[in-house]
Amino acid sequence: QSRSTGQPWRENGKLVWTDSSNPKVQEYDIALAKWVAKSGADEIQFDYVRFPAEGNQADAKFHFQSAHPDWKRSDVIADFLDRAYQELHSEGVLVSLDVFGIMAWQRNVDLAHTGQDIVRMAKYCDVLSPMIYPSHFFGMDGYAHPGDEPEHFIGTSMVRFETITAGSGVVIRPWLQAFAWRTKSYSPEYILRQVSTSRDQGGVGFLFWNARNDYAKPYLAMPTMQAHADKYFGKRTPQVAQTTVAERKHPKATVKLAKAKRSEAIPVAKPIEH
Repeated sequence: QSRSTGQPWRENGKLVWTDSSNPKVQEYDIALAKWVAKSGADEIQFDYVRFPAEGNQADAKFHFQSAHPDWKRSDVIADFLDRAYQELHSEGVLVSLDVFGIMAWQRNVDLAHTGQDIVRMAKYCDVLSPMIYPSHFFGMDGYAHPGDEPEHFIGTSMVRFETITAGSGVVIRPWLQAFAWRTKSYSPEYILRQVSTSRDQGGVGFLFWNARNDYAKPYLAMPTMQAHADKYFGKRTPQVAQTTVAERKHPKATVKLAKAKRSEAIPVAKPIEH
């Protein structure tokens, strides 16, 4: 809610946000996710698991500020995920979370705005999907054109996320760039560079995003990936080993699909603990 107008708060005067800390909003999100789980899905992925990062933050009034005045945004996110994780696991599904790629650096300014404390979030999910779009790292690490440096930004981000989540058992499966914004090298080869870099740094699988749903370049890159599956799809050894959710040393209970169509434990890949 806007403190100045009493109307719904808008990010930069445009996008309207629901209050992430409002119990009714959280209950609706969990109920909707459970309905999807009961419909046959084997994984629930939460996007926008964060607070607004832009706009007039001082004008935004959130429920938790009065209900839990000692809480930070990261406390709200962690508390919600704790409950969602338990309730969805009871439905026999895996839980994955989308987070900003910049959160690999865990800078206080980003944490204060988004509430995405990766260390805490990793306790309440099975898969973490950071959005590692090279073009979005403008001004980082001294690169004038980060969009044309996928090896550096994807590689560095993956190493950081692997380090931050070490010991949690969470799988890192990144979102990668499928658009030409701020890059002169977008092509099928650009797709291959991203996938191989992610895989070499411990990534297990990958996702692509294009705002217009134009996936022509990933499609053209797919035959090469299929012909060299060990390079693009295979898990990296010895850092990544095959296990099952039932064997994972996770803070929460074992996950098994209760649905009749799949009663076995769900196989996932897990970083070996050193």
